[in-house]
Amino acid sequence: LSGVLVQPMAGGHVELVIGVQRSPVFGMVVMVGLGGILVEVLKDVVFRRAPFGIEEAHDMLRELRATAILDGVRGKPGVDRDAIAKMLANLSQWAAGMQPVLAELDLNPVLVGKDGPVAVDCVMVFER
Repeated sequence: LSGVLVQPMAGGHVELVIGVQRSPVFGMVVMVGLGGILVEVLKDVVFRRAPFGIEEAHDMLRELRATAILDGVRGKPGVDRDAIAKMLANLSQWAAGMQPVLAELDLNPVLVGKDGPVAVDCVMVFER
């Protein structure tokens, strides 16, 4: 152990999974879905080829089968779809630029609450 990193506690009431993978056919592909353990149970994810803009990111969120969860259910408030779409679009631009070296990226969970999305765990796999 060479050090300690202390960060503020992240908050949010919706968990998303966001990922990037290099496809031999399509190049860099971005994925979004409900995260945490729900990604394994519901398998509700949407994919797009990178890079893309904010409107395409909004389309991805609307295509999720559980999209209503983002609008708020059972007394929970809705989340900031614009902030999530911006995160997805920015990630897609970054992923397209990283294609020569990035094999995959996994952000799970991405907690979304009143302050927007916060990635609390990240795994990156590089080609070299």
